[in-house]
Amino acid sequence: MEAEAAGTGTEAFMPFGGGPHKCLGSRFAMLEGKVLAAAVLRSFDLALSPELRGRMAAGAGELPIAYGASGVMSFPEPLRLRARRRRGVVGAGAGGADGQVA
Repeated sequence: MEAEAAGTGTEAFMPFGGGPHKCLGSRFAMLEGKVLAAAVLRSFDLALSPELRGRMAAGAGELPIAYGASGVMSFPEPLRLRARRRRGVVGAGAGGADGQVA
């Protein structure tokens, strides 16, 4: 309600906007993000950093999550992960994009 009183709409902080003036490329951008995440997850094993694993153990196994004024979920601190390349995974540059395992 404060945002409306200040003259800014509640959708001012939405990444692609909303309503009748919503960004035409928002669905494509979200799809690109999913394809990128799938490519990374196919080639790497991700694990929590030891520091974050320790904080999760102290916090009953929950990640620290905050909700902003617009209701968007975020992490108050960087979510640090360790990436380790999977053995035997053929990348798109070396053997095609079909995800074959050597």
